Formats: sequence, C-alpha cells, structure tokens
Amino acid sequence: RKCVELLPKVRKTALDVYNYLENALKDHLPSDSADVTLRSLTEMCNGSFLYASLLVEAVVSGALSIADTDQYPEKIFDFYYRWMKALIPDEDEFAQKYADAFSILVAAGVPVSEHILMYALGWNQADKIKFIRVFRSFIIVRKALDGESIMELFHSSFANWLSDKSGAAGGYFADLERGLQLYSNSLFRAYYEKELKNSEATELIRVLLCAKKHERLLTIAQDKVFLNELVAYAERCQVDADTYQVAANIIESIKGLSEIDGQNTYADELVGAKIPYLEAIGEFAYGNLKRSARILSPAMDRILQSCSRDEYI
Repeated sequence: RKCVELLPKVRKTALDVYNYLENALKDHLPSDSADVTLRSLTEMCNGSFLYASLLVEAVVSGALSIADTDQYPEKIFDFYYRWMKALIPDEDEFAQKYADAFSILVAAGVPVSEHILMYALGWNQADKIKFIRVFRSFIIVRKALDGESIMELFHSSFANWLSDKSGAAGGYFADLERGLQLYSNSLFRAYYEKELKNSEATELIRVLLCAKKHERLLTIAQDKVFLNELVAYAERCQVDADTYQVAANIIESIKGLSEIDGQNTYADELVGAKIPYLEAIGEFAYGNLKRSARILSPAMDRILQSCSRDEYI
C-alpha cells in the first residue's frame, strides 16, 4: 500500500479521499475522464478511507474494473462478498479448502503463528504459500518478536463480516467455535510435543482458557519447566518498552491459570511470589514507585519463603 499525506484537518475529508484515490489509481484512471471518475469514486467512499483502500486494492488487483463504477458495492460487507466471490467463485471450494483457516484467524483475534496454522490444518509449505497468495489483500504477514512468521486479518470489519451470524458472508462464513477448537488443539499438541515457540507459548494459556479446556489447563498449571521458561521469557520482554506488553500478557495468563479449579498447583506458587515480584519490578523500571511498593509489600513474605534472598533482592 502507498502512503499518502493527508491534507490539513481544516480541509474536508472528501478532498483527502480524492487525493488518496488520485495518487493510488493514477495508472488506472481513464486519461479523458480522470476527474469525473475520481469524483464518482470519492462520492462512493462517503468519507471512509477503509472503503477507499479496499476499492484501490480491488482495482489494482483486477477484482474490479475502473470502468464499471456503477456496479461497485455500496457497503463494506457487500464489498467483501464481491471480492471474495471474484477470488473464489465456488463457495463450496472455499468451505472445503479455506474456511477453517479463516475460522482460526477470526477466533484468535490476534496474530497466529504460521507454524501453528499449518499444524492445525495439515498444510505443507505449498498450501500456506497458495493461501497467502490468493488472499494477500485480506491478510497481513509479518515477523513476531522471536522471528517466527505470524499472520492476521487486515481489519476487524473483515473478521466481523466473516463471522456474522446473519449470513452476510454467505458461503464464506467463518465458524468461531470451530476455529477456537482447532486453534486450541493445535497449540496444545505443539506444547505436548515440545514444539512451541515463544510467541506461540504466550498464547497457549489464553486460548485454552477461552476454549474451557480444564484438564489441559491443569496439566500446564503443574508443568514447572514450561511455566519457568514462560516466566523467563516474560522477564526478558519486560526490560524493553516495545515488548513490555508481551510480559504483561504472560503475567495475566498465568494469573488466569491459577484461578481455575485445582489446588496447590505450580501456577499458584508463581502467582503467590514470582508474579508479584515481576509486576513490582516492571512498575519500578518505568518509574511507578508507589505502585511497585503496593504490589511487592503484601507478597514479600511469600517471596522470601519460596526463594533465596540473592535470587530476587
């Protein structure tokens, strides 16, 4: 996608949209009626840059013709349906080959590891590459903090369309419940076979909690090796402002693990001592001294009981 500098806020949004379309579609506009076409497209966008960006992608990719503006969809959901219909005309083919992948991406709500997606679907590299190529306008592929390739949907409105229970997506429907089950099963399988990467491990507990996998959560709650590695990863993430949220997410997931039924798990021990210690250190590192003291003070006895003074102080 091309970056376009918007006009000052005092100018009307319609002019900003016009400017964006003119720049992005300059190689596709008819030379004899460029201004008329741009005005018509701008009116269709009705001030929505999301619609404008989808329009540009569709025209550039060939899914829509610049000459058929009178046939363009009026709403975002209609736009998605038309575009998906152009990519995969056979809705049964979509259901058989791609529905599960989109169900996982929608259910996750966050970037999904390509490794886990392939694991869940039984894909090989060729399958993954084809999926990315066909749906490149709807997905974003990038690197996670640990270097693993991750994938996510390009916009929340697309996820809402795919999972809309009123039938807006027709045969392109993504089943959230099925997606959650596939995602949680593949994460736990990778955990069980000791193939989880750091960026995947941070999602494991959260997803199992969402899927209400009680027995699997209890297994993880007693896994000292896995939880210690996860906490160590959180400690490394905590020292960098760019990765601090990852540490916070790990801490919250371990707290959630401790709250499930079952007593005297290793997760409970961590929440009693190590987790408040990490939270206090994080607050202290970013200058929140009073909050750090409030977190650390009630947990100090448990911290000293569970580890040596040299380890923490």
